Amino acid sequence: MTSVRGIFRSVGIPALLLAGVAFSASGCIIDGSSSPPPDSDGDGVSDAHDACPTLAEDYIGAVDGCPETTPCSPDLYVNWRIVESGTNAVLTCDQVPADTIRINISGQSTNFPCPAGVSQGQVPFYLDRTDTYTVATTLLNGNTVLSQMQPASIFVDCSGLTQTPLIDMVVN
Repeated sequence: MTSVRGIFRSVGIPALLLAGVAFSASGCIIDGSSSPPPDSDGDGVSDAHDACPTLAEDYIGAVDGCPETTPCSPDLYVNWRIVESGTNAVLTCDQVPADTIRINISGQSTNFPCPAGVSQGQVPFYLDRTDTYTVATTLLNGNTVLSQMQPASIFVDCSGLTQTPLIDMVVN
């Protein structure tokens, strides 16, 4: 589709004229103007359609011109490793033996299998806001606690890059 001085001619695509503005079938405005509509925050959503013209859209969730507050993606990676008390030798889940790793984030626990032959891992968590979270890990065999680490406070900023330091789950 081409445009000349506000007059349009079609190249195989029909156009509509509505309220003095010409639109192609694809929804493009055909008005002969070469300058883009104003976009104060530079997010690609024109001010006329931007619900937050001074805050850039982050393209997470609804595309309304506003940054979303949820969800972050992925917010926190919890890094864990199993080590033997006294020697600090790295052990695998089957050497301990352990079958479950429980990770508690600010009061909400999630259990993960502790696979045979695995001695360390990284678990991503998707949280719903920037905040300081309490992170604790527990290594289990059935209902028997093999190692329980003291909770640590971790600030999560929704950048997708927050990681815990390597949490050593110490076993006897």
